[in-house]
Amino acid sequence: MKSFFVPLLVLAILLAGILLLFFTGPLSTLDLIQVAALFFILAGTALFVADRYKSYRRREPAEDELSKALCRNAASASFYVSLFLWLFLKILSRRIALSTGNWITLGILGMALSNIMIWCFMKWRGMRNG
Repeated sequence: MKSFFVPLLVLAILLAGILLLFFTGPLSTLDLIQVAALFFILAGTALFVADRYKSYRRREPAEDELSKALCRNAASASFYVSLFLWLFLKILSRRIALSTGNWITLGILGMALSNIMIWCFMKWRGMRNG
């Protein structure tokens, strides 16, 4: 049951962030982009929690070799994707005038999105030999 605590905490924090954005006042275009990214992160975290819950219901261990390898491979692939994301944001920051905090927020959200999307892709595609 301990393996549900961290993902559920992430879900609660993301929901609080989304609610905070909606109740602070009028939303700009950048706020809408951030809310959309938070919804995707929320959906990916919900998939992760649902996968863990199904394993728990089947009485499988929380961290078996396949799930560890899946998380490790997804993290290593998303690391390289996030490096290119930061490079892309650096190039974009010269063309579009936003505050540094907004660029950092977009970068962190992009890193989380890339990790979740790669994890979902690898989970759907399956682990390859080699």
